[in-house]
Amino acid sequence: MKVALISTESIVTPPKRYGGIESMVYDLCKGLTEAGVDTTLFACNGSTSPSGKLVEVIEEGWGRTGQCEEFKKRMINMKHKLKKFDIIHDNSHIKPCWKIHKRVVNTLHWEQNPRQCHHNNVVAISEQLANWASSRNKGRKVKVVHNGCDLSKYGFKKDKTDRFLFLSAMTPAKGADVALSIAKEMD
Repeated sequence: MKVALISTESIVTPPKRYGGIESMVYDLCKGLTEAGVDTTLFACNGSTSPSGKLVEVIEEGWGRTGQCEEFKKRMINMKHKLKKFDIIHDNSHIKPCWKIHKRVVNTLHWEQNPRQCHHNNVVAISEQLANWASSRNKGRKVKVVHNGCDLSKYGFKKDKTDRFLFLSAMTPAKGADVALSIAKEMD
């Protein structure tokens, strides 16, 4: 099986600093490759692919005017490359691949533009996000597929300290305030 993994149009994969989606895409590429799946990563210039197969799409450009539209244009221009894959897993912010290929999984990582919910094969990373997307998905129920995580990156400590870890973007929809208040109550 040949899989194309599409990362975001914003940050290199894996990220140099913060980049939750890009980290997850890198780990997924690594896991699929280790499982024997022929995987190619499509990502920002300067990215690294654990499979050794990388297509650099665009310069890194978080928040740059026109970045999303330029990425979309470049991905559509690569349709001859993308048609060679059995499946495409699109993790980008704008989801251009549904126009190119019939077998695309579109993963929503946050409350993106509601138009992104209208594509076929939309999945979300949480129940809350799936409910939000389902209400905008023309009657189709959006399923949940949780992001994987390479646990070897995080050491287990039997003896805990008084720390609180929140792995997410700091947006109101993520509920950091709720998680913090629960952590304080448990103290």
